[in-house]
Amino acid sequence: MISMEYETFLAGRANWIRGSALADVMKKAAELKEQGKELISLSAGDSDPNFIPREALGELTKEILENIPASVMYTPANGIPELREELSKFIEKYEGYKVSPDDIIVTVGGTGSSTS
Repeated sequence: MISMEYETFLAGRANWIRGSALADVMKKAAELKEQGKELISLSAGDSDPNFIPREALGELTKEILENIPASVMYTPANGIPELREELSKFIEKYEGYKVSPDDIIVTVGGTGSSTS
């Protein structure tokens, strides 16, 4: 096996990159669980799977896959244009101010939005 130092392939500024604070918290939580500590997770991505209506979700997924072929493709990085347009209308109607769809970014979660 050839051993190479990664520094020879990366720009010096890559050494400034730090891990996600969220990843650090999740790692600590996993360590505490391994130690037998009882934790209550408040993270949205760690919900009880019994609360998810799996049968209805399965039927909806099947319908979408059969009728909207593009649903399996990547979406634009800043979100689906039609969704951003509808969010713009929603904000104006319920919050009382105008926001251009061009100023709205839709991500899959908080981490993605904070690092984009």
